Amino acid sequence: MASAAALFLLTVACVCGGAAAERTLVYVTVLFRHGDRSPIKAFPTDLHQEAAWPQGFGQLSQEGMRQHLHLGQFLRLRYSGLLNQSYDRREVTSPVTWRLASRDRR
Repeated sequence: MASAAALFLLTVACVCGGAAAERTLVYVTVLFRHGDRSPIKAFPTDLHQEAAWPQGFGQLSQEGMRQHLHLGQFLRLRYSGLLNQSYDRREVTSPVTWRLASRDRR
């Protein structure tokens, strides 16, 4: 999680460079990998079968959900001037990766 945030900040710093003080931010692209997930299947002799995972196989684990919560809080704080106080789906888009990530991975 920390490495993803560092990569994100490095990307922003490279794009904005020294002239950032003279410019107005109007668009942000965020690239991140999904959070921690449960395995997609188990060996037949594994003691932790699908019932051991609260959301089932291939889904975000509790830690993965926490990672996404923290990422969202970080982005909300970092770009507070760019986003409204309440969520507006027209402000936040994910045209390609959302379709890929939202399908069940079983």
